Amino acid sequence: MSYKIRQLFLCVISLFIIAACYDDSSNGIDLPSGGSVDTLRTSTLVYIMAENNLDSYSRKDIAEMYRGATDVPHDCGMFAFVDDVSVPRILRFYNEGGVPVCDTIYTFSDDFCSSDIDEFSGVFDWLLHNYPTKELNLVLWSHGSGWLKDAARERVQRVIGFDNGVNSPDGSYPSVKAVEMHELAGFLEALPVKKGFIMFDACFMQGIEVIYELRNCADWIIASPAEIPGNGAPYDKLMPLFFAKALSPSAIIRAYYDNYPYRTGVLLSVVDCSKIEAFADATAPYIPKYFSKVSPVSYSGIFQYLKGGYFGDLASYPCYFDMNGAMMLHLTDKEYKEWKKAFDRMVPYSCAAEGWPTVYNRTGRFKTDFEQFGGVSMYLPRSRNEYESFNGDFATMQWYDRVGWESAGW
Repeated sequence: MSYKIRQLFLCVISLFIIAACYDDSSNGIDLPSGGSVDTLRTSTLVYIMAENNLDSYSRKDIAEMYRGATDVPHDCGMFAFVDDVSVPRILRFYNEGGVPVCDTIYTFSDDFCSSDIDEFSGVFDWLLHNYPTKELNLVLWSHGSGWLKDAARERVQRVIGFDNGVNSPDGSYPSVKAVEMHELAGFLEALPVKKGFIMFDACFMQGIEVIYELRNCADWIIASPAEIPGNGAPYDKLMPLFFAKALSPSAIIRAYYDNYPYRTGVLLSVVDCSKIEAFADATAPYIPKYFSKVSPVSYSGIFQYLKGGYFGDLASYPCYFDMNGAMMLHLTDKEYKEWKKAFDRMVPYSCAAEGWPTVYNRTGRFKTDFEQFGGVSMYLPRSRNEYESFNGDFATMQWYDRVGWESAGW
């Protein structure tokens, strides 16, 4: 079979799979025969907010989940909530006699804004009521911007989630709502189920401000501090790892990382939430000492995850600075060595390609600084008029209070 014919064949099969998932003929809530349990051992929900220009990528990921369904144990649940250019729905992927199955287990009667925290919570209420589980893993899938609200550039304010509200694959429409970090944290902390990991299949989410806000929401946080390719995670390769009895977050990001070329791939890291408070203790003394507003230091030379490109030099957009790089360049050698021990305990594993694809640079690629790379970004406030709204929003984050940014004059 020629390459072109083989590719066409695979495309047709993928379309058939997706069409099957959209079929609402099995709209019940019973578990499949032979695998029913009262309470699932663990479940993973991929919450897909794709009513935007990521619509086509969501379809590819659904096809990947179907291919990986044979790796879902009978005592586990693999679900995807999908809000794309069709009506919102919940899919279930499972293995029946060695055959992958994708059922649409619930279709909502009307379209709604999936990045509205109230609608978000309704999806979880339905799922946990009908498919109770001992542990829940959550993958948040959409556009992301860490904790930032981009008001300074008069763009849509959002943190994670983009819903254009018009069932169109055009991403230029304004998002009606966004899932903001304090809302997400409050909701997840109140969920009456153990949370294993939170994985962000979205850009810029592995920032210390996000990490600290979600410190009580899961055992692990898996994300990228940079942009990620539109194809995102290779779900067929990750699904066996999602349900391993001994969860290995490092294996999850390694499988994700290995799916892309080294030259232009992905940057990922794993955060151990039980080590976040100790890391905050290790960081707090250095914020007023080295990042004071009264005697500001230069941020020049710090490795950034966003810089240059189509928006001029992005002077009015806050850079996602690498936290390890910022501390390496400003602390004394002795201070940095002690601080780095706490950082490494919080971030036990990270991986980075030589570069990563970007829409913020005319070359389409940024290069990794391996000497500074730590896999976690941080916000550094500046005394510029265009930064005032960012600085104001930053002051509402728990990380701001925890490590003394106010005492540093910000």
